[in-house]
Amino acid sequence: MAIAAKRYLDRGLAALRSGDHATAVEALTSAGQLVPAYAPVSQWLVVAHARAGALNEAVAVAQQALARAPGQRDAMWLWLLLAEALLAAGRVRPAAEAYDQVAAMLAADAQADVRVRLAMGRARIAAAQRQWPAVVDALLGRAR
Repeated sequence: MAIAAKRYLDRGLAALRSGDHATAVEALTSAGQLVPAYAPVSQWLVVAHARAGALNEAVAVAQQALARAPGQRDAMWLWLLLAEALLAAGRVRPAAEAYDQVAAMLAADAQADVRVRLAMGRARIAAAQRQWPAVVDALLGRAR
């Protein structure tokens, strides 16, 4: 990664940690312009937009990053962040479809944190649709 991009990334992450979402978006956008194929910058930019309440922008960044065909692990995180932004925006059906993409990509040895977030996302989808048995199944990891 270019030195300038790394500086912008570091500044954006520091701003996120301090709750300065506007600075985070600005810095991470600059980093993304320098290294558009580096998926972690896009992932953090999605988070920054979502925390700033700019859910449509978060969705757009995730979709653009996914269109660049990142590697499997980066794509899985982008799909997960996309699902969470869509759900936060009240777009339940597209969020469910994005969570399904995560599930399809999830390998048996995937990290536990991805599995937990997937289960929680599916439970939130079921709750939004008022399908209470599905909430329990999602949280217990049972397939329906």
